[in-house]
Amino acid sequence: MQTAGLNESEKSKARNRLSRAVRSGYILRVKKGIYITHSFYLQHRQDERFTMIISQIINPFSYISSLTVLQKANILTEATYPVTAITQKQTHEVTNPTGTYTYQFIKPDLYTGFSSHIYLELIYHLASTGKALFDYLYLRPIPRSLRTKGVSLADELRLNLSLLSQEDKLTFMEFVQLSQSEKMIEIGNNFKEHSWRL
Repeated sequence: MQTAGLNESEKSKARNRLSRAVRSGYILRVKKGIYITHSFYLQHRQDERFTMIISQIINPFSYISSLTVLQKANILTEATYPVTAITQKQTHEVTNPTGTYTYQFIKPDLYTGFSSHIYLELIYHLASTGKALFDYLYLRPIPRSLRTKGVSLADELRLNLSLLSQEDKLTFMEFVQLSQSEKMIEIGNNFKEHSWRL
């Protein structure tokens, strides 16, 4: 709904009409100032890319990663998760009629490892599976007891790492080295010992 060029009385009427349409469920509020019709939502909600572009609309400075990508790749299969994205802004969560969207902060030098895609003429950014695995583990607390040589971390976390390609494994290890994180180095060594060969 465009309000540019309207006087204050006309803008007030337009806002009231919009408010009534939202209350009736005919229009869904994605975020402040951005709305979609309920019929448009019903038409596209079964396509996984739909929530990805909604996530991008909510926070344009983010990319889809972690739980969302790992579930899509069947690395994680046991639950349904909110749409998870990585951002350089503060960690936060947004819920609207289309779903729940979680944004996790990561430091600037690790804000990479994703590609751009187009759906419904809108751009969204998607992490590679290897980078999504890194983001998931980097941002999740992992007890040191699970990172030791005697424990298979992948088994403990129920990760289907056999589905990772060689390229994904190498990508994961590249980010482990880039992070210079003791925790991630231990996790990488655990995976190499118990779950894969590079």
